[in-house]
Amino acid sequence: MSTADEAFEATAALDLAADADQQRSAGGGRRRIHPAWWVALVAFVALIGAAGFRAAPGVLMVPLEEEFWLAADSDLECGQPEPGAVWG
Repeated sequence: MSTADEAFEATAALDLAADADQQRSAGGGRRRIHPAWWVALVAFVALIGAAGFRAAPGVLMVPLEEEFWLAADSDLECGQPEPGAVWG
């Protein structure tokens, strides 16, 4: 091999290494978020939403009872008998 061929192969190898470095940092130096973090975020939001959905009736019960005078009826709606009531 001649010296020119060796120089060309060395330059080609350096170009390939530079291309590989550019492909790794093609995002402008930004790191991508792993897809598992997106799944964890969606699961967390779903848990918070489900907790809020389950807590909403309990939070609204007192204002509804005060507005519509439902304090006596709310125990019957939950299936709890009134004290001293006879079921038969």
